[in-house]
Amino acid sequence: MEPLTTGHSSSFTELSAETVNEVLSLISGRTAVVSQDSMRSLRDALAGKIGAESVPIEDFRDGIFDSVVAAGCVLPSGGASAVCTVSPGMKSAEFYLPSLRAGCGRIITAGGEDAPPDGICLLCDDDSRMIRFSSDGFKNSRGHIAVIGGSDKYTGAPRLAARAAFFSGAGLVTIITDSERIRDENPAVMIAPYGCDLSRFDALAMGPGWGDGSAAEFDRAISSGKNIVIDADALTLVPGHSFSHRAVLTPHIGEYRRLMSAMDIPCGLESAASLAAALRELALRTESVVVLKSSVLWITDGGNIFIYDGSNPSLGVAGSGDVLCGIIASLMGAGESPERAAIDGVILHQRAGRKAHEKYGFYSAEELILEVGRAR
Repeated sequence: MEPLTTGHSSSFTELSAETVNEVLSLISGRTAVVSQDSMRSLRDALAGKIGAESVPIEDFRDGIFDSVVAAGCVLPSGGASAVCTVSPGMKSAEFYLPSLRAGCGRIITAGGEDAPPDGICLLCDDDSRMIRFSSDGFKNSRGHIAVIGGSDKYTGAPRLAARAAFFSGAGLVTIITDSERIRDENPAVMIAPYGCDLSRFDALAMGPGWGDGSAAEFDRAISSGKNIVIDADALTLVPGHSFSHRAVLTPHIGEYRRLMSAMDIPCGLESAASLAAALRELALRTESVVVLKSSVLWITDGGNIFIYDGSNPSLGVAGSGDVLCGIIASLMGAGESPERAAIDGVILHQRAGRKAHEKYGFYSAEELILEVGRAR
């Protein structure tokens, strides 16, 4: 886990030969453009290595990198995306804004004075603390998950969430729905109607394919005392509720904008500091853990913020969010807290996505689920 800052270091204090060589290997044969007057040590080092005449080194002030003031951004000439971004000292959380991350390229840390940390950390796969099952485990010890959702129009989403729950370790899975069309091909998935007894479940996942949903079923679920993932269509019912620290909200950017508008909270997507403040306010007001889904994922319970740098376009596929919903519910059903399950679930989902990309290139959510089981 690596601390990040929303502040900025003023300049590089040192620039190692390793850093210079790493940058050179990335920009070999390209024109380099490096931002900010304070980065002259980087420009001078690169110019000395490359030769300013053959590969000119220029200031770059326009475009999306205006807000990335802590970085020396090395770009192809005329390009909108960096080959790499060289950060003096502690990395800035600005690099991991959903709107900016793809344009920063590889992020390299060089010597510099650290700015104060802001309770924001960058996650890596080693930060997973997933519960491991004992050798004498059986279906009831691994948790019974209920997926509440589905509709006549959207039959696939709850089935994907249910299968993902199985493949991430759940011993039993039931889909609760009022749709007569929801029948899972997997005979292990049980089907139950609205109003069924929720006390037998260890965790709930609500929203996949729900359409207009049911306010009564939503209220019944959150009154059950169970840990719950609130995803997709169920997010529209969140305003006006608090969840006693038992819920994980999993909006993508569009759902996040609509939810924040309904709750009259600024989205904060324009900077790292404002996004951190907005997510913390949402988590505190709803007494929940929030997972903001994009190519970069931001997670908070209202205190620390954890960022996972996914940047795997193959995960941008229909049903990927339903898979994550099922994974997080499964981990809570196995005994993890909502915050721990959110962190471990994001890491497992991303790890499975990388494995699926290595195996298939691009794929559907069905192939992703198979890799969840292997990555677990």
